[in-house]
Amino acid sequence: SQRHRPAASDAEDGSDQEVTSATEQQELEEVLERLRWDTGYYAENFLKIVDKRADLVKLVPNLAQLALDKVLEGQRKAKKPQRVIVLKARQTGISTWVQAKLIQRTTMRANHSALVVAHDRTTGGKLFAIGQKMYSELPDEDRLKPPIRFHSRARLLHFADPSKDAWQYGDIGLDSTYLVD
Repeated sequence: SQRHRPAASDAEDGSDQEVTSATEQQELEEVLERLRWDTGYYAENFLKIVDKRADLVKLVPNLAQLALDKVLEGQRKAKKPQRVIVLKARQTGISTWVQAKLIQRTTMRANHSALVVAHDRTTGGKLFAIGQKMYSELPDEDRLKPPIRFHSRARLLHFADPSKDAWQYGDIGLDSTYLVD
């Protein structure tokens, strides 16, 4: 969108500037709302992964990931718990997409907990590394990359204001958790 530039005849009281500011704020809120719910949009704009050639690349969803997302979003819109059983085909990107959805939710929504249960510790560590890399590559903007209050190597990220004052006065921010077990 283009910014409104007041003409010489516009009011000198700054009211046009306030309207522009309010419009920009509304547009920003609309984008943030889309980032909270649209995983494809969030992924393509902000998430990066390490591909099979060990290159850092944008996460662009493939057909299997989009099919999974369609099922999960249908459940969410129907106000049902989001649950799927995936008969695991190798290297379709489903595990990566699940980590993307969980990083999106825990970094964009307050009071959200995400849990990944892996069949063994090695796999859990690999899944955590995918999510942790996604988080580390987010832009350094608090609304997109909230601060980490606590982390446990290869297991847990707790997103909240790390300052003692925030905890003392109850304003800890996001307070969301990403856990791989």
